[in-house]
Amino acid sequence: MGVNGQFDNAAQKAWEERFDKLLSRLDDIERQLSLKADDVVSMQVLQHRNELEQLESRLELIEMRMELLAQIDETKIEVVESYKLKKQPFMNKIASIFTL
Repeated sequence: MGVNGQFDNAAQKAWEERFDKLLSRLDDIERQLSLKADDVVSMQVLQHRNELEQLESRLELIEMRMELLAQIDETKIEVVESYKLKKQPFMNKIASIFTL
């Protein structure tokens, strides 16, 4: 064994140290990758939340406009009906003149 045994032992320790450093570096890279992935997911969730809030605002605006249009339509219907009611007696008077 002698010198060769010591060299083998020293070489083995050197390889083990390099391997340990490599594993440590790999662990660091995995941790960084995990953090980066978490950051990306967080940003996506935030962006989706903002988009949902914008869509909700647009939907509320559309609902308000629809209610306003419904009120306008009801008002138009009431005006037309009242006009027809007022118009009928006048038309009846004119019709009665021609039927005499």
